[in-house]
Amino acid sequence: MADPAAPSSLSTLSTNESIVIDGANSVGGAPRQQFPQGNASLVVALLVFVAALLVARSKRLRPGLVVALLVGGLPGGVVVWALRADAPLARPALARAVTDALDDLRRVAPWPAQPARVVRDDGDVLFPLARYAWPSRPDAGVVVDLRGAPLSSRCVLNEAAGRFICGAGP
Repeated sequence: MADPAAPSSLSTLSTNESIVIDGANSVGGAPRQQFPQGNASLVVALLVFVAALLVARSKRLRPGLVVALLVGGLPGGVVVWALRADAPLARPALARAVTDALDDLRRVAPWPAQPARVVRDDGDVLFPLARYAWPSRPDAGVVVDLRGAPLSSRCVLNEAAGRFICGAGP
C-alpha cells in the first residue's frame, strides 16, 4: 500500500499505478483514514442535506434546491473530473504510461512466439499488465521477475541471474 504521507496518496486513484491496480471504479487506492477531505466533505454533505430539506418544505425556492444539490456534488465532481489519474485531461498520459509498460513487457517476450516464465511476481502494478502481455504462464520460456514498482519501470536483463527483471531492481 502507498505511504500515507506521500502526496500521491492524498487523493484516491490519483496515480497511474492506482488506476491499474485498483481499477477505474475502485475507492481502494488510499487508506480509508487518509481519504481526501473526509471531514470537510461530511460537513458539506450535512449542510446541503439540511438546506435541501428546508428548501423542499418551503415550496417557493425550487431553484435553491437545484443549487444545493450542485454544491453537494461539487467535491465529488472535482475528484472525478480533475484529481483522478483517469480524469479527462489525464487520460492521454495514463494511456501512454500503460502502453509503454506493455510494450516493454512484450519486448522481453512477445507472446506467443516467446512465452514468459515468471519466477517472481510481487502482485503489484506490473501483475495485471503482465497478464495482458502474457496470458499464460508456461514452465518454459524467457525467465522474468516482476517486481511491483512504478509503471515507468523497464525490463532489464540481469546477466548474473540469467533473467529479465521488470520493475524495481535487485
